Amino acid sequence: MAQNHGSPPRDGDRAGEAPLSRAQAQRGAQWQKSRLAYQRREARGSDRALPSGSYHVAVVGGGASGMAAALAAVEALAAAGVQPRVAVLERQNRVGRKLLATGNGRCNLSNASAGDLSHYHGGVALAGPILARWTPQAIRRFFSQLGLETVADQEGRIYPATDQAASVVDALRLTLQERGVQVLTSFQVQALRPPASGRPFFALEGLDGRQVLAGRVVLCCGGPAGEKVGGTALGHALLAGLGHAITPMRPALCQLRVPPQAVKGLKGLKYRGDIQLLEAGQPVQRERGEVLFTDYGVSGIAAMALCRRAAQGLDQGKALAVRLALCPAVWASPQALARRQAALPRRALEDFLTGLLPRLLGRHMLKLAGISDLSAPAEALSAQDLERLSGLLLGWTLPLTGTQPLAAAQVTAGGADTAQFWPHTLESRLCPGLFAAGELLDIDGDCGGFNLHWAWASGLSAGQAAGAGK
Repeated sequence: MAQNHGSPPRDGDRAGEAPLSRAQAQRGAQWQKSRLAYQRREARGSDRALPSGSYHVAVVGGGASGMAAALAAVEALAAAGVQPRVAVLERQNRVGRKLLATGNGRCNLSNASAGDLSHYHGGVALAGPILARWTPQAIRRFFSQLGLETVADQEGRIYPATDQAASVVDALRLTLQERGVQVLTSFQVQALRPPASGRPFFALEGLDGRQVLAGRVVLCCGGPAGEKVGGTALGHALLAGLGHAITPMRPALCQLRVPPQAVKGLKGLKYRGDIQLLEAGQPVQRERGEVLFTDYGVSGIAAMALCRRAAQGLDQGKALAVRLALCPAVWASPQALARRQAALPRRALEDFLTGLLPRLLGRHMLKLAGISDLSAPAEALSAQDLERLSGLLLGWTLPLTGTQPLAAAQVTAGGADTAQFWPHTLESRLCPGLFAAGELLDIDGDCGGFNLHWAWASGLSAGQAAGAGK
């Protein structure tokens, strides 16, 4: 499944890196001594090297990255001639719950452009080597080996051939069972104690009193986005307790809020076109696609793609707005509207834009343009009316008052500081034997399968390294 990239560099090999503190170096040296003793026992090939209730690798979190990490760890252990003992600790009553909700139940699991770093944000330097290794083709092969075939649409988005997220969860869940991974559900890890003198194992303590010992741990707890389907910041708390820095967390891929009165009566209406984010009146990001009106603002793929930058700008106190291009200029320029008026002179104004926009949205725009008598014929429009209407159709600007909260977002922006993890393996620089993957790290992607691709790629990399003891 994966190639061995070797051990992380030693302190002297960290070109351009700040050295670890004396305390961190001492803790790492102590842990390495304990791990070497454990590995010597493990190499004899006897399960007696592991105490009862302990595992070679424990994966915390049974989401996308967690299930991928567990499968990679099993394969790496088996390749080393060890009878794998791997566990997944999931705080909910089943694995893959958040995965079931992705892509409106279709599960957009990757993208043909997923290797392009321009689609990722945050600590992208860490993501580069992993994405170069786990290409979209490699991820599709991984799923094919699990019995799940995939297809790509015209825009490069990759889905399961069944078009159902449940198929992805089932393929992962069944393979976990077939490869002997123990899945412990309703196991919320409340404490994580690293190896210490005389105890060459991590100790993971559950909220219900259960305890698991593991030689290595992969944290795949996700982020606080999507709280209703399992989003949590518990993984960040565990990392912070071990000295890891957590960058500010904000919503990404989330709905935008505008003054409710501006969109009153438009809930459920949508258009396909452009939407821009403005800072101090200047465009800073442009997206094209579906925009859906809500009772508090705008949603849809294109609008949600602006969320990451919008949330950051709002936190910085910037004056933000969104500009909606409801129609292309070929339909909505003053000249185009004049031609439409000439072709439909007797059509009632309430239906003048019907055929370009949903009827209710068209009426809303006419009223915004100051055209009040919608029972009048189109020929009653003046040149000034057409100018005002055109300006709104091509660039309706609304002040941005906020985003939906992080708990309602699809993805978390921010997270564990990637500078404190090794490239290729995603092992902690502060706590050897501890790995992290997926949304827990300060890496997030654009809408379109990029976030799930990062989950698979990072989970497979961290799991393989943990299983190989690298």
